[in-house]
Amino acid sequence: MNTQDQQELLEMLAKDRRNNLQFYEYLEYLQSDNDRFGFFGYYDNRQLVAVQYFSPLNTGISLIHNDKHYISLLKKHIEQISSTYLYGRADILSQLGDIPNRKTYPYWYGYLNRSNDSPLPTISPVIQATLEDIHAITDFYADKEIMIEIPERLPNIIKNGSAFIFKEGNKVVSIALAHSETSQYALIGGIYTDDDSRGKGYGYACTSALANHLYKKNKTPFLFYDATLPHLHSFYQELGFTLTEEYVILY
Repeated sequence: MNTQDQQELLEMLAKDRRNNLQFYEYLEYLQSDNDRFGFFGYYDNRQLVAVQYFSPLNTGISLIHNDKHYISLLKKHIEQISSTYLYGRADILSQLGDIPNRKTYPYWYGYLNRSNDSPLPTISPVIQATLEDIHAITDFYADKEIMIEIPERLPNIIKNGSAFIFKEGNKVVSIALAHSETSQYALIGGIYTDDDSRGKGYGYACTSALANHLYKKNKTPFLFYDATLPHLHSFYQELGFTLTEEYVILY
């Protein structure tokens, strides 16, 4: 797919926009010559019925109808994709069956519910990242398994004002950012705190500051988290997390 297909693609994604937020961060690659990023579309009577985005790190699928025929077509292509992660709603990906050399992990997906008009508490040293912080943030993520293309995506994330960091000296030790946004929603991720700085509330403070920033822009923050890690339940529930979908990520 290319820029000529963008309007049709957006119309399809809008039918389930809040569950397709990852697709929006890759839209810029519709006009890119980089063949490592892009979209594949599947048509029925000239109507776009299924779409897959892909990058070196991530790939994901969206369908108008949960149709076994299109799922079968997608599976053939997914098996040839070398992306590290494959994202999708559990009810769809479960129909793919086994995929060679991939393991299934359950993730929960939902939004941070703003229950009142009071902002979430933050700690004052939390700051909004600027372009001057790019190298420090890139270094911070360099040795961590983060499901975001940091070098490619970080400048746009910072320009949107959607990255909040906590520093000890000149070193970034905690961060939360929104890596995909629409006029109504934002997908946040990359939430991480260095091992030596944990237990001090930095991750909560960064995430709170980011959520407050998005609330001011009248956007609802959505996020994924690993359903097998009990400590994350309490962390996100304290922030007001509401589960909407069960997702599956294939590594």
